[in-house]
Amino acid sequence: MIKLFAHRGYHTKSIPQNSLRSIKNAFKNGFRAVEFDIWLFKNELLINHDKPNLKTLNKLNRFSEFMIYGNDIEYWLDFKNMNLKNVKKILTLLKKDIDKANIKYEKLYFAPYITRYSNLKKIFDCITLIFSEKIKLVMVCDNSKQIKELIKFSNSNKINFLSIDYKLLNQKNIDLLKKLQILAWTVNDINKIKELSKLGVKYFATDTVIPFPIFK
Repeated sequence: MIKLFAHRGYHTKSIPQNSLRSIKNAFKNGFRAVEFDIWLFKNELLINHDKPNLKTLNKLNRFSEFMIYGNDIEYWLDFKNMNLKNVKKILTLLKKDIDKANIKYEKLYFAPYITRYSNLKKIFDCITLIFSEKIKLVMVCDNSKQIKELIKFSNSNKINFLSIDYKLLNQKNIDLLKKLQILAWTVNDINKIKELSKLGVKYFATDTVIPFPIFK
């Protein structure tokens, strides 16, 4: 069955992306999985696509505010500035909020936006140590040149999920990635979703409310 994640919530012209309103709108429109962007800034976890700054600090939602639907939805967490220096700080703050909201770890997809895979092992080891193996570790790919390296990394470290730009998905690359669960972003064409699902892709981030029959 296809799983659709509301990309940065379900946003419209009047509802900003990565806002609390966009999460509420996603739930209202039938999404039971959401994707959003997380930044560590001034010792806080903020939700925004672009890097926060002092001018935007008070306008942005905090990660803790996005837990309003508890375990009724799944969470694809796109960490924008996670690195070896701040990973423990991010995870400590994150775990406090998640445990306070009683979110089950199996509801979480952790996707640090890091395409230098040599840095990922220590980060993934740290995530697993703090959150256990119940969460889903997700590699990220935004360039076809990364595919051979990420396959080697996934095989060596038993990573099963890949977040990838859907424009990189063709029959050849999907065959290469057949051992991985692919999370394709950002697909707003229902026919493209159907096409990729026939090739084995089951997870999609979308900005569009897809008619219910697509799930069947």
